[in-house]
Amino acid sequence: MSSATHEHHLNIRAAGKTYSLDFRQAFRFGYTLLRTRKFTDAAPVFEAMIRLGDHDHLAAIMLAYCKAGLRDYAASNALLCEAFGDGAKPNAEQLHATFVYLSLQMWPDAVQELTTMANEHADLPVVLVQREMETSIAELRIVKT
Repeated sequence: MSSATHEHHLNIRAAGKTYSLDFRQAFRFGYTLLRTRKFTDAAPVFEAMIRLGDHDHLAAIMLAYCKAGLRDYAASNALLCEAFGDGAKPNAEQLHATFVYLSLQMWPDAVQELTTMANEHADLPVVLVQREMETSIAELRIVKT
């Protein structure tokens, strides 16, 4: 990210506190909250990033994941359709299906969708999926082969 990234600070209220973060710090904070499935706390972080300017739509995609985690599937789908635009509607639909599978803890289906996307779309960021397995957390990293 450029040095201009650090010029703007976001005042974000999450997890009962107010944080003053630059864009990069806000993304890391939101992502950390997502990894622990704190969707309610993560959503305002990504919403603030979008208000500041989400030129690569990454914050919108992460907010869509939050919305799906909160079972607001219509909002999740709308965010993805807007982020990907009309030309990439299949990408939005495929990622939305993945987020729905994740929210319903349908791990094999989510992994299948993510694997397909990773293999077909090298331009998309790698997505980490977490799931709870009894008392431990397992992380599945989808990598391009």
